[in-house]
Amino acid sequence: RAAELGPDRVVREERAAQGHDLVDMRRRGGTVLDCTATPLPDGATLITFADVTAGVNVERALTERNDALERASRLREEFVHHVSYELRSPLTNIIGFAQLLGEETVGALNEKQRDYTGHIVRSSGALLAIINDILDLASIDNGALALDLEEVDVAKSIAQAATGLQDRLADSKLRLQVDIAPQTGPLRADPKRLRQILFNLLSNAIGFSQPGQTISVSAGRFGGEIRITVADEGRGIPDEVKEKVFDRFESHSLGSRHRGVGLGLSMVRSIVELHGGRVELDSALGKGTRVTAVFPPEGMRISDAAE
Repeated sequence: RAAELGPDRVVREERAAQGHDLVDMRRRGGTVLDCTATPLPDGATLITFADVTAGVNVERALTERNDALERASRLREEFVHHVSYELRSPLTNIIGFAQLLGEETVGALNEKQRDYTGHIVRSSGALLAIINDILDLASIDNGALALDLEEVDVAKSIAQAATGLQDRLADSKLRLQVDIAPQTGPLRADPKRLRQILFNLLSNAIGFSQPGQTISVSAGRFGGEIRITVADEGRGIPDEVKEKVFDRFESHSLGSRHRGVGLGLSMVRSIVELHGGRVELDSALGKGTRVTAVFPPEGMRISDAAE
């Protein structure tokens, strides 16, 4: 019967399975047939044909769709990475000159000018932080972000991160409450990256809080692990959104004033996992949100976590 297909058949794949000979055939018209040859007890051979064109077409369409999505994702990442590099240098100059103006090294400023200069410094600083996050994520993806591990004072790191957000806390009329358990002790981590984690967690909490509310930061050692939690009293996160909050460029305002680019929590998770830890999210509508960075016990190596 295979001969009856005529010269327009093309053998695409041949394989053996459970004593059966299988041949996939493609005709010029696009039809794909599965040909199966099965030996029978009396010595004869049973040959069957099945039209699998629809299944093959679906498989091809899914493959092409996935390839297109991967190409689009790579192009987006390459574009954002390139633009970020191009923006960082002039933005650094803007910040530097604005700081010089604010320090009145080139002449006295009136109150309104000082206010405007302060806004320039804060806004451009926030933009620079976003750009640095993008570049850091690209470095993590490429395996090029190395950690400089040392014994870090958790309380000091929290204070340093909070200092960079004092203006936002004051402008938003929010209270910051810090509770460090005595047994916490030092954390073996990269101090710069730990501050980056805390800054992003606090910044996210500020964005989803209402005036008069309190943002709480707590840290403690439990079973050898060090857990650092940032909690807010905001609206909370619905269940259908929880799975997406750690995805890059997924920004959910959830009715708040927050208008981020969707990098903060993604950055937090990436850096914590680079330390061999994990991030836990606890949130419910109307009950606020708690994000906990869990760091592994002392002595655990980064390579151990990767394995």
